[in-house]
Amino acid sequence: MSGLNVLGGYLIEKAVLSEEDEPELSMTAEDLLDEYVDEYEGPLIFMHNETWQNEFDGVCRKLHKFLKNKQ
Repeated sequence: MSGLNVLGGYLIEKAVLSEEDEPELSMTAEDLLDEYVDEYEGPLIFMHNETWQNEFDGVCRKLHKFLKNKQ
């Protein structure tokens, strides 16, 4: 599993759904990352597979740390 690929697909899905519901509330990629990724975990995607979710959360934590250090 590629955590970044999974996260990207999830965020694209959220962006498309939010545009359909309320076009004026379109979010940038940065806004989506801030909304769904934090220093502890990412979004719950693998609710039936704890091992995959833990791996995914680790990728999200590293991405969050990278983005915050970059600023």
